[in-house]
Amino acid sequence: MSAVSALARVALIRFLRERSNLFFVFIFPLAIVLLVGATFGAGFTPEIVIVDEGDTALAADLAASLNANEAVDVRTATREEALGRVAAGTIAAAVIIPSDADAATATSPVHLDYVARAGTGGEQVRAIVQAEIERLGLASRALAGLVGVGVTEERAADAVAATPAVAPADVTIETVAGGDGPEFAGLGQFDLGAAQQLVLFTFITALSGAAGLIQIREWGIARRLQATPVSGAHVIGGLALGRWVLALFQAIYIVVATLLVFRVNWGSLLPTLVLIGLFAAVSAAAGLLLGAVWSNQAQANGVAVFLGLALAAIGGCMLPLEVMPDVVRNVAHATPHAWALDGFADIVRRDGSVRDILPELGVLSAFLGVLLPLGAWRLRVVLTGS
Repeated sequence: MSAVSALARVALIRFLRERSNLFFVFIFPLAIVLLVGATFGAGFTPEIVIVDEGDTALAADLAASLNANEAVDVRTATREEALGRVAAGTIAAAVIIPSDADAATATSPVHLDYVARAGTGGEQVRAIVQAEIERLGLASRALAGLVGVGVTEERAADAVAATPAVAPADVTIETVAGGDGPEFAGLGQFDLGAAQQLVLFTFITALSGAAGLIQIREWGIARRLQATPVSGAHVIGGLALGRWVLALFQAIYIVVATLLVFRVNWGSLLPTLVLIGLFAAVSAAAGLLLGAVWSNQAQANGVAVFLGLALAAIGGCMLPLEVMPDVVRNVAHATPHAWALDGFADIVRRDGSVRDILPELGVLSAFLGVLLPLGAWRLRVVLTGS
């Protein structure tokens, strides 16, 4: 086994000696985590999503009133999309307006759900929404009713203005837990982005190691190793272990660096390490297969970047899976990235243990069970010609 570990150690040393790798391994991941956290974690102009469950006049009036307020941005979405975006921290809040909102009266108020997550300015935005709703009040409903029976809008407005002020008691707001439950309330500004970038860069780093395998073949190092007492199985094992060491080094560095610099919460140590180790193994197996299939370093590097970014985008590393439609989420789970992110969600948001992430570990093990034997077989064919 000393030969296997020696090959793995050499792979790591050679990788770190490449100056360009130093930027992409140490600096670039943290820069992306910072960018994602600044953009989506806290935001600049708070964004509100209005969910209209019944094509109500109140929803239209509230949207128009909030759109006139430069302090917030207003969007519309379905209930599921809005809750997902609040949970992911990409919006400040969502206001869910029920289908019977237009039937509100001073004695029979309609309750709106105001959904917000800690750390996104939800409480400050709540005051803005509350003020706009109170400003609309019963006058807005009266105006809509007068126009609806044939009175011109100008005359209706005059009539409402001449009417004594009525307390805007038709609508009240109830604040409910962000997302699908209180598990999202404690997420920090950089927590979601850090997990996504760990998965993205761990996989790309492992794929980029394919160029090292091709270089070993081009220089004849693999053939010279076969002339030594080291067996072919040990050579392939050492090369596979080298890819895993590269991927694991990248992942652990991101965990430690984001913990120290951004105070990212990675949850319990044991399940996090188990998940990282297994995902790094899947990434290494993919890099081994890529290095065994391609014979040109430039082509392998291009494919590694393209494949790494494409799978990351599909798997939820560019945009949280919580804000995607069901169809997209189902497609995303054809990649190991989505399963790894699900595992991190269980660990960080729900204080999950190893037992809690067993489904994700099982699927990642299945990916490893396919990619590793296939890559080892293909590499043996390339090295021995049989």
